[in-house]
Amino acid sequence: MSSFTHGHKRLGRRSQLLPCLAILALTITCCHYARLGYIFPGALCALGASSPTQPAASPARELLNKARGDAGKMRQAYASIKKLLHADPEDNDLKLAAAEAAVAVMRIESNANSLTCDFEGNKPVVRKQDTEANMKIWAEWAPVASELVKNVQESVGEEAFCNEASNFILSVESTMYATSSKGIVSAVLSGKAISFLSSVTKLEAMHPEFDGLIYCVYWGAYYLAAPWPVTSTKKARNYFEKMVKARPASRRNQYWAGVGAFMEGDYPAAQSYMERALREECASDSERDVCAFLTAEAGRTLQLLAGRQM
Repeated sequence: MSSFTHGHKRLGRRSQLLPCLAILALTITCCHYARLGYIFPGALCALGASSPTQPAASPARELLNKARGDAGKMRQAYASIKKLLHADPEDNDLKLAAAEAAVAVMRIESNANSLTCDFEGNKPVVRKQDTEANMKIWAEWAPVASELVKNVQESVGEEAFCNEASNFILSVESTMYATSSKGIVSAVLSGKAISFLSSVTKLEAMHPEFDGLIYCVYWGAYYLAAPWPVTSTKKARNYFEKMVKARPASRRNQYWAGVGAFMEGDYPAAQSYMERALREECASDSERDVCAFLTAEAGRTLQLLAGRQM
């Protein structure tokens, strides 16, 4: 065998080692955060490593999954996760799971702070969720979620925390509920909504595809719920249309597209979206938490439209 062939084989072996060494270096770098399943999912795959077998869901994740859409069970899940955290107070995964449970309690009990369709005379309007009961829930649970999220963020660093969408969304949603706890209109007029809007801007920039383009829900709902001169049905509908075109297989996205069409007086489109909302699945954990609400409101809006000449 020629010296070229021997040299080529030696070079091939060395070159094959390079990806392995890179993966080993990343693994060593991330060892400090090895327990943070929320923080660094799939890091090895980014360097070309084969994807490992999906591990079984953690006890905390199982508790969350079993409680979806049920506020009572989600409160129990939160209490159980807190017990696990008490036994291991430095576990950031458990802190994030507890924060997710706290956010889910607010999401389920207040219908994710969603808007609903109605008429005042012949004028289409939206109804908000900032009732006294809901504001009390937000005032109780938003600080709980925010403190847990802040603790993890300080532990791993802001950049690492925000780079993972499933972490950052907990900050965004808990901020929304905290902002709304004194009333949505009041928050906008007083300037207290600035922090929330800043987080939505960051969500759009960093994780635009996350959870079916959920940032579009935040922007669209903001433009419908905000008082004059901020309110804009056109801007709201543009966000909802962008979302539903990109991710149509979603009950939530179809519902919000229907709300946007309703508020612009496009009742045939609103009917079409609401009808499709009833045919689509609740596509994510956040949707499953409010699936019953979305189903009921899509049906109610169709009844509302049926009682009027479109």
